[in-house]
Amino acid sequence: MHEMPIVLSIVKTVEDFAAANHVSEVKTVVLEIGELTGVMPRYVEMLWPVAVERTSLQQTALKILEIEGVAQCGMCNHQYNALKYNGICPECGSEQRIILSGKDVMVKEVQVL
Repeated sequence: MHEMPIVLSIVKTVEDFAAANHVSEVKTVVLEIGELTGVMPRYVEMLWPVAVERTSLQQTALKILEIEGVAQCGMCNHQYNALKYNGICPECGSEQRIILSGKDVMVKEVQVL
C-alpha cells in the first residue's frame, strides 16, 4: 500500500501551510485524486485518522474529489475516459493519446475556521 507516504506528505504540506499562514485550526482538507494515479481514495480515507493522530490536524475532516482520467486522441483529437477504453480511442482505435486529467493527487482546498 503506497498510500501512507502520500497521506503523510499531504499532512505535512497542510501543516506547513497552516503554520506559514498563522492558521490555528484547519476545518477540512479537500483532495483531488485522479483515477489514473493508482491511489485508492478509500485507502486514503482509511489512513487519514492514523496520519493526523497527534498532529494539529487531528480534528480535521477530509473530503476527496475523484478526477476522471481524460485522454485526447493524438490522431483524431477525440476526448475520452482513458480507463474505460484502456487508452484506445473509441472513435478511431488509435493508441496515441495525451492525458488531460486524472494523473495527479493534490490538495485542492484547505478550509480554515
